[in-house]
Formats: sequence, C-alpha cells, structure tokens
Amino acid sequence: MIVIASNNKSYDLALPTDTREITNDAIAKLVAKIHIAKNYVLVGLITPTQFIRLQAMFGKNGRDDKSFVMPIIAKIGKEDSETSGFEVGETVVISRTALEMGNHVDGFNNPISPRAIYEYICSDKDCLKRANIDGFTQFYTLTFKIVPLNNIVAVYKKNVVTETPFVSYRGTEDKQV
Repeated sequence: MIVIASNNKSYDLALPTDTREITNDAIAKLVAKIHIAKNYVLVGLITPTQFIRLQAMFGKNGRDDKSFVMPIIAKIGKEDSETSGFEVGETVVISRTALEMGNHVDGFNNPISPRAIYEYICSDKDCLKRANIDGFTQFYTLTFKIVPLNNIVAVYKKNVVTETPFVSYRGTEDKQV
C-alpha cells in the first residue's frame, strides 16, 4: 500500500499497489450499505492507474481512461449466489458492453475511487512530494457497477492452481502460478 497524507484532510489515504490488497473483507465494508435487487450483482471494477492518469482524466482537458479493468463480484444476494454458484471475490467474465451499460454506483463513501483519490490529492498538491511518490507510481482504484446476473457468463477464482500437462512443478515448494 502507498500511504499519502494531506495537510488539509483529517485522514490519510492508503492506496493498494497489488490486487491482493483489495480483500473481500475490505470490499464488504465498502458496500455494506448498498442493497441490490434480486437477479442483479454489484461488480467491483479494479483498475490499475497512476497519478498522472488521474490528472488526465479529471484535469482541465479531461479524457476517459480506457485502461484494463478486472471485474470481480463485490456483492450478490444469497439466493442468487446459491442458484448461480457465484461467490464474492470471484473474477467475472462479462462483455465490456454489459459493463458499460450497467448502472454506475457512486455517491457513497468509496475512498479509492478515481474521483475521490483525485480530489484528495488536489486538496494538498504537496502530499505526493512528502510521500516521495512520483506521478508514474502505479496503484489500483475501485469503482462499482450493478449489472443483471444473466450478463455474467462465467467466473473464476484468482490464485487457484490448476493441474495441467503444460506445467510441471519442481520440488515440494508451494504450487503458485
């Protein structure tokens, strides 16, 4: 995590530098007050970015960022989870169009959304210098969309080792890909 501190805010901001730092527990706390209808799923969009890209997105001549997005299940109803077999934290296979057509969830306290991070940094232009961070340091942001459950065509778990004839493990060390 990268921790930045603004002199004009009463809190410090910890930004994840690895997707594993965005845990299911952290997501559950962020979305605890969001209630979704049956047959809908709250999808978290984890996006790698840099401070310089946030400036390009929200600055004077702002433009849309078309970077890679990793969609994960952030919240799903119990009945929908039992019916589909999908679980919170699984990576979603969904078309880009379905994601773009989903309802963007904003307006709640998400401190690691691109907009919230940009506003935090703008509140104190020197906070990055004090943290010894340049504009090209990579970190991850998290935004949310609500999509129909039937738009999700598959899910898979991260960091699960699958036995294949293409990989042979040496010794007894952990089997990690």
